[in-house]
Amino acid sequence: SPPSSFSSSFLLNIQQIWDRLPMTFAFTSLTGIIIQEHAGVGLISMPFLVFAGIWSVWYWAKTDDLRPYAFIQGFPMLTLPFFLALFPARFNGREYYLFGLAWYGIARITEINDKEIFRWTARTVSGHTLKHLAAALALCVITRMLMVRHRIDEPV
Repeated sequence: SPPSSFSSSFLLNIQQIWDRLPMTFAFTSLTGIIIQEHAGVGLISMPFLVFAGIWSVWYWAKTDDLRPYAFIQGFPMLTLPFFLALFPARFNGREYYLFGLAWYGIARITEINDKEIFRWTARTVSGHTLKHLAAALALCVITRMLMVRHRIDEPV
């Protein structure tokens, strides 16, 4: 019936907003941190980055257009290698960023191939499930980096 399909669709949209909003905070905050560590202007850009992330989720919810959200999600992935290559390191352990980026790339690939992975695994594991596991591993790598790193100019 129309009312139940409306409420089901509405709840799905709310659920997806709450699924995307925390990820947006993570992407934009990580971008700001990387910019701060490597170029020294991340603290200035952080409020703008977070606002842009929130706006991208709002825009998607209103228009069903994921392009701004995809940009917010992909921007750190595209810019991280440039920041690592172009700016001097303030901390050791920058390779952890690359390992985290690799796991994030795997997460994106498994998400894109969700149905194929589900079919390849005889309907046992979906790409969406693997996406969450790979994204969690990316966070584990970044967390480990934060635990073991130190400023380059400090004695160990």
